[in-house]
Amino acid sequence: MVTNGINGTGPNCNYKRTILITGATDGVGKQLARELVNNKENFVIIHGRCERKCLATLEEFAAGPYEYNNGSTISLGSAINGNKQNGVHHELLDNATFVNADFSEFKQVLKFIDKIKVSYPKVNTVICCAVTMPTRRLQTKDGLEMQFQVNHLSHFAILNALLPLLESNVPSRVLTVGSMLHSMNHIDWEDVNCVKIYDKFQQYSRTMLMNHMMTFCLHRLFFKHHMEFRVTANVVDADQKTDRKGAKNYIMNDISASETHLCSHSNAIQTLVRLVEWEDYKHTSGKYYNSLGKETQSASEIRDVRLQNRMWQVSTEFTRRYGGETQQNNMV
Repeated sequence: MVTNGINGTGPNCNYKRTILITGATDGVGKQLARELVNNKENFVIIHGRCERKCLATLEEFAAGPYEYNNGSTISLGSAINGNKQNGVHHELLDNATFVNADFSEFKQVLKFIDKIKVSYPKVNTVICCAVTMPTRRLQTKDGLEMQFQVNHLSHFAILNALLPLLESNVPSRVLTVGSMLHSMNHIDWEDVNCVKIYDKFQQYSRTMLMNHMMTFCLHRLFFKHHMEFRVTANVVDADQKTDRKGAKNYIMNDISASETHLCSHSNAIQTLVRLVEWEDYKHTSGKYYNSLGKETQSASEIRDVRLQNRMWQVSTEFTRRYGGETQQNNMV
């Protein structure tokens, strides 16, 4: 069920950025949300699978040290004076809220999209962090493989539906949190649902590959819509290890860890923050940054425009099958 937290009527027009972060109750999404909430020019909408985790995340943000732009720090928990709304420290987190939805059910994805459109029409930044990586193949209520639906298709549907808002609220940003594993496998176009053989790392790699392609497709689409650099789209790696031997051990921590000390992504977080907030990056689009914040080249498969278009067409067919709206894929 889709619900939303405080400030349900949406932020006022004084915020410079209205930022939606999927998967913001764990791992890199949570760390990024905490960082962006620190800037009072940002209104941050965190997404999580359930209301309980979203509320707990906002409570944690409110209770911890909070650094203002002038460098001063206070403990939000000690300054509450007992004023709470829905369990959230309302007065001091007036620039954060949540909308929860389980992306493994496409009906909830569509309700999530509607909630964002209606309650937060000023959204101008979308950051895709939500991922899952089950050990065995799981099928969603919609009959799709879990990683394909949660990691890729839900974000494809959300970004397509929010494109009109992003293009009307310029300058806007689309950021995809990627993985070094995107280059380890090729997409089996005849078996995107992984019915034949399921390997959790292989399928995770494929969904990351699809998300890279999706982001670069959006970059081209914005140019086609004459929105060049007014809406930008980039990919940032969150992985810390770069050797393949350690990749599998790390990625489990990356996805499942909920405590900050278990998965510190300081370089990736700072790269994401710069791409969201810094004027120096306003003309940066269609780029891929590794976990150290260095611009690098994606796998050759990602840069193949024909394969990008094929990914867009396949994802469009699935999205429309479940009631989602998409842009035309004739971007070349």
